[in-house]
Amino acid sequence: MTSQRILKLLALTSLVATIAAVTNWRQTGEAPSPWLVRFAAAAFGCAFLVFVIDQETRPRIMLQFLAALFATIALFAFAADFSAARGAGSGFHAASLLDRLNDFAPSLVNSARNGVTRLLGARVWDPVITSIAGLPAFVVFIAVAMFCGFSGRPRREVQIYIN
Repeated sequence: MTSQRILKLLALTSLVATIAAVTNWRQTGEAPSPWLVRFAAAAFGCAFLVFVIDQETRPRIMLQFLAALFATIALFAFAADFSAARGAGSGFHAASLLDRLNDFAPSLVNSARNGVTRLLGARVWDPVITSIAGLPAFVVFIAVAMFCGFSGRPRREVQIYIN
């Protein structure tokens, strides 16, 4: 089934569900059933996604979304570090990603450490992951955002003509 057929099917499903909800509302005078409204909205949302995203742009849109998400997290981490330093009246000190994760969810860090040491060995956790997680949180998230943004950039189509 092609994406055009899926789009038409989802749009038709959304239209039928919307008409059923409006008809029910008109006949009874009460609000339509919530499941019918949710079904119509879900079908419309899926149809819109199929319309906007095709086979070539799907990975790019996801990577661009992740780049924006990680850049936002980096901005929040930097703002937290800056405001903490300003509130204390001391110089700027950036908290590491490992410190942030220990403050936020210490059980997550312990589970990750146990899982990595069990699967890959203690040598992977201690020198590799702790050196990366020891960097300031905003630097790590900026690097991940830049990687996702670079990977999700629009590609230029190269046309090669052979005579």
